[in-house]
Amino acid sequence: MRQRLVAQFKKTPFTATAVPLAIFAPDAEELQLPIDFDMLGHEFADWTVAVHLAACRADSETFCKLLEAMVTRRWRSQFDAQMMTNLAVEERLQRDAKLEGLMSAKIGNDVNPSISGSFARYLAAAGKFSFEARGRALDLLQSFGANQHLPVAGYDVIADEWRAVRATLLDAVFAGLELG
Repeated sequence: MRQRLVAQFKKTPFTATAVPLAIFAPDAEELQLPIDFDMLGHEFADWTVAVHLAACRADSETFCKLLEAMVTRRWRSQFDAQMMTNLAVEERLQRDAKLEGLMSAKIGNDVNPSISGSFARYLAAAGKFSFEARGRALDLLQSFGANQHLPVAGYDVIADEWRAVRATLLDAVFAGLELG
């Protein structure tokens, strides 16, 4: 299967053939990890390829920066394959405690609301929503309640839609509590 995907990508080196190769074999040397995140978003699903490759190859800091760029990207499309992209992030969180800490630290008042909400949701979806991360999300919710007259909107990467950040954070905070 790997050889067929590599052959197809070599024959037609476009994002459409890179997506299955990146998902099935993110370590394939034929695929190059993007260095300039500003170059992403020009083709459908190029974020999917980048995240799958980075989840396999990049260090924690670089991967976290890529995720920040992804959740704050200007344009989104139904062809971005966000659900497939999310799987790579959740899998990486299962084996990378440093990434877990970096993402947890990005939940706060001084951070872009899309990043705070989406990172909280990623951590919760991966079962890595620590006591510290939950506390940071609750503090942010309290701050929103005390200082906010109009709801702050942000991109929720798990729901793949723009929502009130309060709703996104509440989903993260209460994820899994019904099981406990």
